[in-house]
Amino acid sequence: MANKREIVGFPDLANADLLIDATYQGGRAGNSGDDPLNPLLKVSLMGGFRYRGSLDALKLVVLTTTMSDPDWPDEIDRETGIFTYYGDNKKPGRALHETPRNGNKILKQLFDMAHGTAPCLPLTRSVSTVNCVMAGAGWRRGTTTMASLTMVESAPEAPLTMTSRCRVAPSGVLQRWASRSLWSWRRRARWKSSCPRCTGLNGRYQRAYKGQPFMFRGGADDGFHEAIGDSIALAVTPDYLKEIGLIDTVPPAEADIPLQLRTALDKIAFLPFALLIDKWRWQVFSGQIKPADYNKAWWALREQYQGVAPPVARSEADFDPGAKYHIAGNVPYARYFLAAIYQFQFYKAMCAASGYQGALNRCTFYGSRAAGDKLKTMLEAGQSQPAQATLKEMTGTDHLDAEPMQEYFRPLYVWLKQQNEINHAQTGWKSE
Repeated sequence: MANKREIVGFPDLANADLLIDATYQGGRAGNSGDDPLNPLLKVSLMGGFRYRGSLDALKLVVLTTTMSDPDWPDEIDRETGIFTYYGDNKKPGRALHETPRNGNKILKQLFDMAHGTAPCLPLTRSVSTVNCVMAGAGWRRGTTTMASLTMVESAPEAPLTMTSRCRVAPSGVLQRWASRSLWSWRRRARWKSSCPRCTGLNGRYQRAYKGQPFMFRGGADDGFHEAIGDSIALAVTPDYLKEIGLIDTVPPAEADIPLQLRTALDKIAFLPFALLIDKWRWQVFSGQIKPADYNKAWWALREQYQGVAPPVARSEADFDPGAKYHIAGNVPYARYFLAAIYQFQFYKAMCAASGYQGALNRCTFYGSRAAGDKLKTMLEAGQSQPAQATLKEMTGTDHLDAEPMQEYFRPLYVWLKQQNEINHAQTGWKSE
């Protein structure tokens, strides 16, 4: 579309996808840079984490992940077909939970810091509640305060085969004192980012705008509410982990690539999936996609934006979009796309406020009151003013800006370009 290279404004929902298209494809929806990173991930030296469905078209076949899975695994073992992940300590095969400082000790320590006197998160101390609702062995149903969290012995080591499953999600707050989340504990080093993400998303934001009138108690827009916790989690860097005693030494800059790969597969590879969910929904609502073509249109979008194809022939007797809860439940999904961009804008703004100088992907604002005050001011505004005004107060710009995301992943971008040139790898894919 001709206007994809311009700053995109849209008067109605039907044209909102222009913003998303332009941001992902390298146009200027606000500022989104010039060269998309996502196609480079598909052909990097990561073991071919999904097999190609067509060598000519360079499309990848969805194999063992669910059709609703927005994430991409790091690597696939071509002998066993098992997906493996890089360790969270930056070295393949070694994860944080394999160190001596593992188990419940880490989990309790993270929550003690999140709500104790140590400024794990750059905000004022508060007490939230956690509602752990699981039906598997080793889990307890009940409510406890985070500040005095008492875990069931060996709960994080409990089997993951459970009769019910919950995920981190906020529960609405009507009273000024109430804040709850649903959690499922898992013995993974990702605790280190899940803790600040969910205390940021649920407790911190809701408590910050509690003083607003009832109608203004909410995120500035849907993307804000999803981005807050993730922007804080980005500050969980090697320097931060060393400062709180979870690792002994900070790896050199050249060791950042495995972590950046892991993060990019969460953040970058997620963008096209987040885009196509609502594109499909909007086109269904507008009548552009007819009922007879629901499944065909779904896979056309997945091919266009993700470069994936189904492993077997699909027909309209199948309804693959329904595998995604947000489609079956009629829940808008563009918020997650917007949040993926916002979080890097918020993160960079807090890094600047803290006085940090250096590579953005290594920034932590641990203990910075200036960064905390900047975030707190944004949170307290809630929905009391237009989102553009709140965004400008926080970041200095009133529009979606993908430049901080590109700056964050610059080391990975350079590495991927080098590896693809060395291996004469062709990027992108051909959509039918």
